[in-house]
Amino acid sequence: MNKLTEHRVTQGLTVRQLAEVSKVSPTTINRLEMGKIKSHPVTIGRLAKALNIPLAELTEFIAVESPKMSGRKLLNSAAA
Repeated sequence: MNKLTEHRVTQGLTVRQLAEVSKVSPTTINRLEMGKIKSHPVTIGRLAKALNIPLAELTEFIAVESPKMSGRKLLNSAAA
């Protein structure tokens, strides 16, 4: 069980309940808990706030760099 799931279950929340409180879709929460994705720091921050835990508890779920940003950096550096 990962930290996100552990905190959610310890607090007695379903995925749907956490989604409602955090304003993060249940699909995203499920995919994070299954280890299928990492997400934007703002998204992870919403989950941490909803669970009333420090963001540092969920850093393993933060995407270092999104593919969209990589593409923009490549396009911008190619134009330079």
